[in-house]
Amino acid sequence: MTRTLLLRLSSPPPRRHPPHVTVDDPRWEVISAQCQGCLASLSQCRRDAERIVRSLEGALFCASFEATPLPADGANHSRITPPPFSLR
Repeated sequence: MTRTLLLRLSSPPPRRHPPHVTVDDPRWEVISAQCQGCLASLSQCRRDAERIVRSLEGALFCASFEATPLPADGANHSRITPPPFSLR
């Protein structure tokens, strides 16, 4: 959901002239420049949000790894596997 929202925010809207500004109105350049500034700001926000999400995903992975109990023998195995199943 977060990535969908970020992509939606980062997609520029179709270029349309505001209804109160004609194509040859000099105010159009000012409005266009303001829109470009907003788009650049939104793009920076999107990149920052993606960076934060990546760091949170890493932090959650580390926290879940640290919360994993150590094996009964006390050894710190980097890969914890369940003991083999036995029918005895």
